[in-house]
Amino acid sequence: MAKVEKVEKMGKAEIVWAGLQLVPWDKVIDKAPDILREARCMLPSFKWKNKSNAPQKLTVEILSENIVQLENALEEQATLIESMTEQSIGMIDKIKELEEANQKLLVEQGAVKNKLNVALGLSLISIVIAAVAILR
Repeated sequence: MAKVEKVEKMGKAEIVWAGLQLVPWDKVIDKAPDILREARCMLPSFKWKNKSNAPQKLTVEILSENIVQLENALEEQATLIESMTEQSIGMIDKIKELEEANQKLLVEQGAVKNKLNVALGLSLISIVIAAVAILR
């Protein structure tokens, strides 16, 4: 309870100072090079309008230009999606044709298999008849 009362009596500056004393500054300083390296690696991924990779003041012209670029990108993406949709429809139609052809082949294969079974049966009957004739 004493700590709570003490904090309640502290001013804003004293609270900030107490909070800063809790930060493990030795660890923060040790990690500073890593933090800077990561920050430098992240900066090139931001696409700033000026070449110095520094932020600039946003103006109506810059925002308008960005809007135009976004609209162009959306149009390109819409065209790509439309093209991919047409290709997908074409592929679906081709798959249906192949399935129908496959079904016909399966039916024909079944007919051929039946004919082979009949021919094999007749051959066996002929062999049995020949064997009976030889044995007589």
